Amino acid sequence: MILVTGGSGLVGKHLKDILPDAVYISSKEADLIYPHQSEYIVNHYKPDVVIHLAARVGGIVDNISYPVDYLEENILMNTNLLKACHI
Repeated sequence: MILVTGGSGLVGKHLKDILPDAVYISSKEADLIYPHQSEYIVNHYKPDVVIHLAARVGGIVDNISYPVDYLEENILMNTNLLKACHI
């Protein structure tokens, strides 16, 4: 089973045409900046493959105004999901 994070984002929406049988999750299902939610998603779906597209995104002004927040949240999502998959 293929799990796609960021399933409601720009790339995730278009990936559905290519991989219609994958499971697509968005931040409504889990906020991946929290380790326990990342672990829950991986334990619940038990994927064979994870395509990680989830990220904090925003407009140019917001990115310029809060660059560290974007970096920190995206690194946390990556780290938490990789750890959950490893376990």
